[in-house]
Amino acid sequence: MDIMSNICTAADSVSIVSGARNEIINILNEEKNKCDKPTESKKTKSKLVNNGLGMLVVEQYKDGHKVEDNTVMPDVVNIREFNDENGNPCAIYLDFADRTSTCAARRDNDVFNFEHGVTICIAKKLLDMITGSYGSQTYNKIVRRVCKLHDQIIKEEEDALKLKEEYEHKLEKMAEKKRKRMAKREAEMLEEENQLREHLIEIQKEAFVRALKECGFSGDDLK
Repeated sequence: MDIMSNICTAADSVSIVSGARNEIINILNEEKNKCDKPTESKKTKSKLVNNGLGMLVVEQYKDGHKVEDNTVMPDVVNIREFNDENGNPCAIYLDFADRTSTCAARRDNDVFNFEHGVTICIAKKLLDMITGSYGSQTYNKIVRRVCKLHDQIIKEEEDALKLKEEYEHKLEKMAEKKRKRMAKREAEMLEEENQLREHLIEIQKEAFVRALKECGFSGDDLK
């Protein structure tokens, strides 16, 4: 009886272990299938809104849910445009909700339009917020710095092009000298070859005359 009980108990244990093993395998297969499925990309978008306190805020959304707010700058509450005597835009002022203003004015020979002016005004305002009311000065310094860098890059490119042209011209002159030198050498070799040929002809002629004389022919017979 004890032996039979032990056998049954062992069989039950084997069955339990086998069932647990199969359950673990099923769980691992399910996890593997989850990992094998392509991950769906989350849709992200943003909105620029007024937060009701005069500030522009960028709201970030993922899958339709707002995840973050970033305050940008005071909202624009008024736009003032000025034209010259010909009716062309020459200056734009943006008035902000914090009672500050920035200006963009046309300089001589500048290409100026509304969007261009607004861009400058916004840039100055953002720099105002960073530097503490020194946005206009900072903006002008940055523009001058970039223009100086631009001029430097153009000069470097022109200098590099000039050096390249000078180098190519030098190579062409060297090649021309080499061609002339080779042509001169070929002419000299041809002249030497002609002189040698004439010399050999003279030698052959003298040998021929000498041979005839040795055979009894006189000089009159050779004329």
